[in-house]
Amino acid sequence: MTLCQMEYGAAPHYEIEEFGDRDIEFQYIPSHLYHVMFELAKNSMRAVTERPTDGRLPPIKFLVAKGPQALSIKLSDLGGGVPYMDVPKLFSFFYSTAQTPEVSSQTFRRPSVLHTRVLAVFTVQSAMKPWGASLTLVST
Repeated sequence: MTLCQMEYGAAPHYEIEEFGDRDIEFQYIPSHLYHVMFELAKNSMRAVTERPTDGRLPPIKFLVAKGPQALSIKLSDLGGGVPYMDVPKLFSFFYSTAQTPEVSSQTFRRPSVLHTRVLAVFTVQSAMKPWGASLTLVST
């Protein structure tokens, strides 16, 4: 069961498309790549699941393209995007689009991993920089 299914009772499906050379080899640190992909996918799952729909969750799409000198991974979703004025805030240390969970003395519930304010975009960008990688965010 995924984190999204545990929190919301449903989770969007995902699709992976590959372009270019299918024998993709590149050097990476597994924990860094896992962290980057987990945080980005988690944000997409939360956004898609929280956005009102007709009952069907649109899929999250991963596009992987290998060029002569670079590997590109694009994640796209129909989660509604980020307001244009908030895009620069995404790269600051304390910004999160997740709502702060309500906590009272009678009903303490540990926030789910999907709602923790994990500094996701900031930490993703920080994990990528030492390897010469970059993160580009497009919100439409």
